[in-house]
Amino acid sequence: MEKEKNKKSDGARELRGSVTAADPEAFLSSILATTTEAIISIDAGQHIITFNTGAEHIFEYTQDEVLGKSIEVLIPPAYRANHAGHIHAFAGEAATSRRMNERSEIAGCRKGGEAFPAEASITKADVGGQTVFTVILRDLTWRKNAEEALRESETRYRSIIDNMADTFFRTDTDGRLVMASPAVEELLGYTPDEVIGTELADFYVDPEGRAKFLETLASSDRGIRDYHTELRCKDGSSVWVSSNTNGH
Repeated sequence: MEKEKNKKSDGARELRGSVTAADPEAFLSSILATTTEAIISIDAGQHIITFNTGAEHIFEYTQDEVLGKSIEVLIPPAYRANHAGHIHAFAGEAATSRRMNERSEIAGCRKGGEAFPAEASITKADVGGQTVFTVILRDLTWRKNAEEALRESETRYRSIIDNMADTFFRTDTDGRLVMASPAVEELLGYTPDEVIGTELADFYVDPEGRAKFLETLASSDRGIRDYHTELRCKDGSSVWVSSNTNGH
C-alpha cells in the first residue's frame, strides 16, 4: 500500500514537472491570469513591467494603460514618498521577501483616484542582471467596511445596554459575568466593573438557585420569561428579581 502511495506521489511530481517544463511561460501566465490578487512587477527604476488580471480588477486600469509607467500611479499621493524610500531600503537588505504593511498600513489608488486599504508582500529577484521587485497585493476594502459596520453595531448595542432601565447581564459558558449594564448598581449596589468576571451563582441567595435556573433553561427551547430569583446585594440585603433569559 505504501509503495502504491509513493508511486502515485512520484507520478504527481513528474506530471507537475512535465507541465512546467513543457511550457513554463504558459504555466506562469495561467497563474497570473486566474489569481484574484494583484501581482505587479517593477524594475529597479520602479516602472511597471507586469500587471496581471487581478491587478486590472483591483486598480481598474488595463495592462496597456500602466505598463512602463511609474508604480506611483497606483499609490495615493500621500504615500508616494515613503513608498520610494521603502523600495530603496528593501533593495539593500539581505532578505528577499517581506510583508509591506509590517510597519504601517498601506493603500492603493484606483484609476478614478479612490484610495483603498490593502495588504501586500514584496519579493526581489535578479533577472538578467537587473533587480525585479514583485508585489502581491490584496484589496481590504470589504474587510475594512465589515469592521466599521461591526464597530457601529457594537456602539449602537452598547448605547442601548447603557441606557436600559432594567439590568442586563451576559455570562459565558462557565457562568461568569462578561457584561453588565450600569443599572446593576441600582439593583445590587455593585458597579459593572465590580461584577465582571465573577460567577453569577455567587449572587444567588439560595445556594442551589443557579443550578435550578439552568435546569429550567435547559428544558426550554425559547429561553425563560418572568423567572423569579432572590439575589444578594452588596450591602448584605437581598432583592427579588424577575428575569427574562435567552440561552444563546
